[in-house]
Amino acid sequence: MPDGSFQFAASLNSAEPQQFFPINGQGFGNQGEDGAGDEQNFHFTSEVRQWFEFQGGEFLEFTGDDDVWVFVNGLLTVDLGGIHGEIAGSIELSEDGENSVVCHQEPGAVDLVCQDIDVPVFADGVNEIVVFQAERHVTQSNY
Repeated sequence: MPDGSFQFAASLNSAEPQQFFPINGQGFGNQGEDGAGDEQNFHFTSEVRQWFEFQGGEFLEFTGDDDVWVFVNGLLTVDLGGIHGEIAGSIELSEDGENSVVCHQEPGAVDLVCQDIDVPVFADGVNEIVVFQAERHVTQSNY
């Protein structure tokens, strides 16, 4: 995107509804049907690592069904674990990492629950964000 941000979205709730099935027909094969009646491979995990130079004020937003965990420099910041429909979570890093804001949506809820946490960031160095995801349920795959 022109402002330097990046977005990957595979969601039934997005402007262009789609689902995330990166390994259809591979591994153990397709084990379930999505809402449209198409066979899909629902049993997979993913890991994404990205390094960034800390500026302060970074905002990271995530959605997913089943399990999504986000770590910043080894600290669990967003926890969307469990089998559930699509829910959201986010983290906004403060100018020094202290009192950063982490939010998450409880399954079945509309509103976000937010709290302050201290995130260890390297102001003059490279920081790492890691996202782990596990698709375990056979009704939707939103990520």
